[in-house]
Amino acid sequence: MEQIIITKPSYQECYIGTTIISGSILFNSKLFHNDKALFNDNKLIEFESNRSNYMIGGVLKLTSTTEYKNAKTHKCMYEFIPINWRYPKFLVA
Repeated sequence: MEQIIITKPSYQECYIGTTIISGSILFNSKLFHNDKALFNDNKLIEFESNRSNYMIGGVLKLTSTTEYKNAKTHKCMYEFIPINWRYPKFLVA
């Protein structure tokens, strides 16, 4: 397995080891910077993450003109913008 490296914001440029890979593949697979993954023909075979070992700091937008709701539970969700640009924006409940 090789380490994932995000080199430009919003997953515009991503590497697995020394190979360039589409940011949309990583984003849809829910992989982050410094995770380790094994791909074959642009398909995720296996991955390893150490997300439980660290916290991601950022800004939680509680007041916004856009409202997000979970379709199943109808709970309000808020946008979370990480300080580190290598991470995507999240919706949190």
